[in-house]
Amino acid sequence: MSKKWSATTWFVVLGPLVVFLALTIWVANVLERVPGWQLVPYIAVPMAVIFLLLGALFRYKWGKFIFG
Repeated sequence: MSKKWSATTWFVVLGPLVVFLALTIWVANVLERVPGWQLVPYIAVPMAVIFLLLGALFRYKWGKFIFG
């Protein structure tokens, strides 16, 4: 597998997850100011981080098998 292809697959897998994390942080920041929604950042942001880590693990462990 070429290095260019490897970098592309990392971007394809992790790019959307990084965008998801950024959007989650932004929405959690907005909802933190709304009464009754103050606990959202403590639940949603860690879940988005876990998804990002799972995506990285998925790409690292099975990337060559699936993408190669």
